[in-house]
Amino acid sequence: VDTSLILKVFNSYEEHDEELARMTKTHGLTAIDMQTSKFIAKGKWASIENHETFHYCNENNCKEYDGVILLSGNPSVMRINWMKMSANEGCKFVHFADLDFFGIEHFGSIKESLCDSVDLWNSPLIDVDFYRKHGDKELFEKQKNEANLKKIEKTTIGNINALKIFENITKSGFCIHQELIHSLFFD
Repeated sequence: VDTSLILKVFNSYEEHDEELARMTKTHGLTAIDMQTSKFIAKGKWASIENHETFHYCNENNCKEYDGVILLSGNPSVMRINWMKMSANEGCKFVHFADLDFFGIEHFGSIKESLCDSVDLWNSPLIDVDFYRKHGDKELFEKQKNEANLKKIEKTTIGNINALKIFENITKSGFCIHQELIHSLFFD
């Protein structure tokens, strides 16, 4: 079982967090062992689904966040539990995912545990026409039959951003890769 969590700490609120912030400044990222570390996120954090996007994120273009964590693929129970411990201490998360069926599913897994302490990122500038112009039809075709539509439906009931993304996907017939929307997410 992988117990590591790759993260970037931009702001430290406790003395023992300063080392993680320093390591982020020096090396661009840091990591913790979730089983042994006492570190929990404080303030407002982003969870990022994509490696390239995670590595692109820094304290200058993610000023709104106190830190970011990498949640590549389907988030593990251990990673979600770490986020839940942070949320229990008042941390708020924004999940930045691919705008596709699996991105909504992964967000749903996080939201089941964190409830209102997590939101799914979306932009009002991204509409059906944006999906048609910049989207990936092959990804849509691949995912539409593999997606857990019951889970997605449950997720969209409780989150306006998830609902809007799902509507845009289904109306356009396209999905959006996260890399295409960097300019909208980053400062």
